Amino acid sequence: RMPWKRGDEVLEIVKRYSDLRYELLPYIYGTSLESTRTNVPVMRPLGLEFEDDPGSMAIQTEYLLGPSILVAPVLNAEGDVTIYLPPGDWYDLWTGEKRHGPSSHRIRAALDHMPVFVRSNAIIPTAEVGDSVPDMWDPLKIAIYPLADGLFEIPEENGLAATAVRATGGSAKRVSTSGPEREWEFVFHDADEPGSVSVDAGSSNVEYSWEYDVVKRRLGFHVGRCESVELKIHE
Repeated sequence: RMPWKRGDEVLEIVKRYSDLRYELLPYIYGTSLESTRTNVPVMRPLGLEFEDDPGSMAIQTEYLLGPSILVAPVLNAEGDVTIYLPPGDWYDLWTGEKRHGPSSHRIRAALDHMPVFVRSNAIIPTAEVGDSVPDMWDPLKIAIYPLADGLFEIPEENGLAATAVRATGGSAKRVSTSGPEREWEFVFHDADEPGSVSVDAGSSNVEYSWEYDVVKRRLGFHVGRCESVELKIHE
C-alpha cells in the first residue's frame, strides 16, 4: 500500500502501472457504461467472451478488462507464466507484436512486466497522464486496431452527451467520432500505408495532420478542436 517505502525500483514499477490505468480511464469509463447496459462485468473471465472455445473456458489465471484487453498476471516469484490467447489475433500492448490464437505461450517476465494483449477488433480510447481526473479528456487519443468494426461510447461529466467512436472496416476504413469540443488523436495499429485519406471536421478552419510510420506500421492523425470527426482511409 506504500510503495515509496519499498525502494526506487518498486516505486517506478507501481508508477508505470498507475500511469497505464490513468491512460486507460476513457476505455474503463466506456466499459463501465457498457456494463450498466448489459450487466456484463468490467473484469470478465475469458470464457464469458469466448464461450465456444474450450481453452478459454478452462483458464482461471487471466481476465479480460472489458471486451478488448487481456491481462495475464504473473503469480510466482520466478516470473514464469503460460499465456493463453483465445481465437483471433492479439497485439502485445508493450511491443505491438502480433500473435494468433488459440495458442499458448510460455514466457519468463521481468519484475516490471505484466503481459497485456489487445484484441484485433479493439477500439481503445486513452488520455494523457495527469494528477487528477478532468471533467473532459482533451485531447482524446483513440487507438484503432485492424478489425475494429463497431461502436464504443464514453460517458461525459456535467450532463454532456456521451462521446461516440464508430469504426467500420473494409477496403475503405472509416472512423467517425462525436462529443464535446476537443482535440482528437487517432492511431491505427498494424495498418498498411494508405493510398489516400480524407478528414472532415465539420469546418474548413479546423487544422489536421497525419503521418505514417513504415517501421511500426502505424498511421496517426491529429485533428484540431472540433465536436466531430470523420476519417476515411483508402488502401
